[in-house]
Parts: sequence; structure tokens; C-alpha cells
Amino acid sequence: MNTATNTATDVPGTAGDARRPTGAGRIGVVGPVLAALLLVLAVLAGREAAAALGRVGGGSWLAAAAGALDGLTAGALVALAGLVALLLGLFLLLTALGRRSRNAVAFAGAPGVFCTVRDVARIASATARRCDGVLEARSTAGRRTVAVEVRATSGQVRDDVQRAVEEQVRVLSPAPPGARAGQERRVSRAVIAVDRLLALVLGLLLAVGGLAAMAWWTGDLARVLPGAGTGSALGTGAVAELPGYSWYPWAAAGAALVLGLLALWWLLAHVPRRGAGQLLLPGSGPRGGLRVEADGPARAAADVLAATPGVRSASGRVVTDRGRLVAELAATVEPSADLAEVAATAQQVQEQLLQVLGRPDVRGRPRAGCARADRAARVA
Repeated sequence: MNTATNTATDVPGTAGDARRPTGAGRIGVVGPVLAALLLVLAVLAGREAAAALGRVGGGSWLAAAAGALDGLTAGALVALAGLVALLLGLFLLLTALGRRSRNAVAFAGAPGVFCTVRDVARIASATARRCDGVLEARSTAGRRTVAVEVRATSGQVRDDVQRAVEEQVRVLSPAPPGARAGQERRVSRAVIAVDRLLALVLGLLLAVGGLAAMAWWTGDLARVLPGAGTGSALGTGAVAELPGYSWYPWAAAGAALVLGLLALWWLLAHVPRRGAGQLLLPGSGPRGGLRVEADGPARAAADVLAATPGVRSASGRVVTDRGRLVAELAATVEPSADLAEVAATAQQVQEQLLQVLGRPDVRGRPRAGCARADRAARVA
């Protein structure tokens, strides 16, 4: 007999001053998409310039589009296009004004070590599967609770699953609310601010344009623009004539160049930052300097962390994050690992790494990620 049961477990809270990693949220995806669309617009402007100069066939696409829209009247298609534009505009507005994603969970005994809520869910599912009578387990986790859904041979396993999951996640705690955030993709705040600003402007334009199109269809637009009643037609003949002017190809070429450079800068700005390179060690002076490859000690520290029982692999590097040097240690742990031991070891290895570097301006950021399944169980 199969029985489905649910159990929820609270993640205990603790005080601390750990720095919590966050993500950019949806704007971290929308920003690069907008940059790619700007690059497409630059390519279209370049094509317009080439067509006006006779370098490519097919004529001007702008003139063709404007000619197709000339004489358009308010109809169901206009209302539908307005509705789509309105919804897309609202999405961009919500994205631009939305909060950054906060999905980090700290370790109570080592508040400087973090994992994500996805890792917590994997740990809870793997813990539930090890309980007698459990056939299948799925978990969802937030920063304060874990919900486990299991399919079992009996409903009596509920208490066993809850006790096991509580025991495994007792070393976790939500990251302190006053902690300073760091971005997962490490895109600068200036770039995220540009993403938000442009998404906000484009969202406003789309929302207003969508409302205007729907108001044109219903006849309400005539209250604002007397000549825009339901029987009026869209006039785009002036736009269709633009490619015929002598200045048009050069203006299109200039727009293509400017838009292309902006789009490339915008896209490259979303590429995650590189490593810190060489670090100047203490004791360096005017007569000479002692330098070390920053990633060397970090990789050595990762090797030490990888030797911890329950740690499948580990990596280390020193990066520049918002003008600060950050020593990152990332460990992948087995779902059945002793999380308290892994966190304590990660904290200790981080402290040793910072001592080796000897730079007071270097901060540590150890992270623990959970594998999908235990390696031994997968091999079996």
C-alpha cells in the first residue's frame, strides 16, 4: 500500500553578522535580453543604411512596415496588440521594481558559511528517502521552512521523516536580515541599475502604448485626442518617406554604430568578473614587492576542504566583487553529510586561507552546495 504524507519543518533562527549572498532576481535575466534586443535593433539600423545605399536588395524594411501600417483602423487586432503590450509593460515594470532574490541559508555554528534553499530541499529529500518505508520524497524549502512530501508504505512514517529532517537541518538558520548582500553572478550594481532603469522606461512606454491602443479601439482615446476616434486611421506615410532623404543612410549608419557599441558594452557588462590575478603581500615596500597568484592559496585551501568526510569536491578562487577582494570556497557535499562538521571545517579553512593571504582587505565567502544524490547510492 502506498501512502502520501506531508511534513513541514522550521529552520531555526540565530543571530550573527554573516554576509548573505543574493541574486539579481528577474532583472538579471531581463537585462541581457534587453541588451540582445538592442543589438538586434543596431543590426536592423545597419541593414537600413545598406539598403538605402544600394548595398543590399529588398528595399527599406522601415518603409515597408510603415506602408503596411498606414491606414490601419481600430479593430480587434489593435486591441489584442494593445493588451499584449500592456501585459509585457507591466511585467517589465514589476521586474524593474522587484527585489533581489534572497535564497541563502546560513549555518548556525558557522554563520559565514552559506548554502541555498535548493540545497536545503535536496538535503531534506535525501534524508527522507533514507527513512524506512519511504518510497519517494520531494521537498520544497524557503529560508525558514522545509516542506517534505513522501510516498510511503504506511502513514506511520510521518513522525520518523519529520524527526530525521529536523535533525539534519538543525544546523541551518536564515541569513540575518541586516547582512550585506552579494550577487551570485557578481554583476556590478551600476549595470543592474542600468538594467532596472531601461526596463522601467521600456515598461512605461509599452504600458502607455498598450492602454492607448485599447482606448483607441473602445473610443475612449478621443476624449484625450479629438482626432483619434474609432473611425480614424493611422497615418504613417511620413515615416515611409524617410528612406528617400539623402541624409537617411548616414543617420541609419550612425544609429547602428552607436546602438551596436552600447549593446556590446551592455552585454559584456553582464559577463561575470574575472579573478583577482596577483596579490601584493604584506612586507612589500618601495624597494620591491612580494606577489602571489591569488587563486593558488585558494585552490590549496579547497583541496583541504575536499578531504573532509562528506565533501564530494571543492574549488577555491579569489575574485574582485564590487571593488573588494573576496576569497571564495565552494564545496559540493553529499546529502547525507554531517553538515555541522562540513560547516565548521569550511569556516576553519577559510580562516586559515585569510591568514595565509595576510591581507586585511580580503573577505571570505565559503559556500556549501548539495549534490542531487549520494554518490554511493547512485553507484549502487
